[in-house]
Amino acid sequence: MVSWLQFNRTDGLFQAGVFDTLSVSHDMRGDVSRIHAPISFSSPFAFPPKVFVGLTGWSLKDQHCRLQVYATDIDETGFTIKFETWNPQGIRPSDRNNAQAQWIAFPSKAHGISVGTFEGLHSENFKGTVTFDTAFDRQPKIFTALTNFDWQFGSWNYANSVLLKTYDVGPQSMAWAFEARHYTEEQLPDLKIGGAFLALDI
Repeated sequence: MVSWLQFNRTDGLFQAGVFDTLSVSHDMRGDVSRIHAPISFSSPFAFPPKVFVGLTGWSLKDQHCRLQVYATDIDETGFTIKFETWNPQGIRPSDRNNAQAQWIAFPSKAHGISVGTFEGLHSENFKGTVTFDTAFDRQPKIFTALTNFDWQFGSWNYANSVLLKTYDVGPQSMAWAFEARHYTEEQLPDLKIGGAFLALDI
């Protein structure tokens, strides 16, 4: 299933973009396991906005199944997008892990919008609930994305699938669940998965 969000870029409410770690030259990647890149908004916000960030694609080597993306240093003019993975020192540039992420920024005081993150653990059956920072007048529309995963034992290629679902969506909260299937079930306890949500009623 695919969902998409369409908005008018000229109304000043949302700003969005895509960042790919491949856009950073190998000479600029001093730390082979981290990329911190500044993102500038096309026009400044009146106040520091909120930023939704989610993975849209990645290329990982079998033995290096760790990846995280998030936004920091958010102000009126931009933010820093951070990718963290695991690459051994001395790895060839062509063998490094890479990823792509979508970001969406909107005014922090905008009515009818809520954003947040969550993490699933095997001990909690990869399930949980989130409470929106402000209650909606009715059930909002939900957009989600993966933000991180860490498979500490084995290979990502052994995973049949990881599916992020939301359910029981109401004006104040929603439930979420990751469905993770693995070639060797006893390795599931080592899996950590994180996601982000964007709830809208506008």
